Amino acid sequence: MEKKGVGFWLGMVILAALTTCCAYLAFWGMQAGDRSGPWLFVAFAFLFGIPLLFGILPMVSAKNPAFKGLHDKATGADHPRTTRFVPHWFMMTAIIVMGLVLLYWLIAGILSLIGR
Repeated sequence: MEKKGVGFWLGMVILAALTTCCAYLAFWGMQAGDRSGPWLFVAFAFLFGIPLLFGILPMVSAKNPAFKGLHDKATGADHPRTTRFVPHWFMMTAIIVMGLVLLYWLIAGILSLIGR
């Protein structure tokens, strides 16, 4: 297992703090009877918690064999690596079309501001 740097640990501490705070606020929002607000905090808790899980999981699985299967399944280490062709032209087309739409909106917005 490779040694992790200070930046990694700082990021993990920040993610853990954000995850804990969001989960805490969601809990207290549900306790107060709010029906719509806590779900936003639950979503943010998952947003910050999933990278935290994937950052910590390799270290936990190296020390605990119970987590080894979960780590192998999450990273695909239990499947043999095969090379396959994945067509990406439709994704590139979608990115180019969205870029052109954004460029059109930007130019139209600028022209409407200057009065043309």
